[in-house]
Amino acid sequence: MIKYESLIRYRDDDGKIVSPYFFLDIAENMGKMLKLSEIMIEKVIKKMV
Repeated sequence: MIKYESLIRYRDDDGKIVSPYFFLDIAENMGKMLKLSEIMIEKVIKKMV
């Protein structure tokens, strides 16, 4: 395998998809980007196996 791409999605209380443009800035300002990255990498690895 050469690469793997993952898209992050967030659903609001109404079930509508919120663009990463809006929630990634919030996660970064809260110091949560490392944790978010860890979760994403873990999910990608689980999908690969």
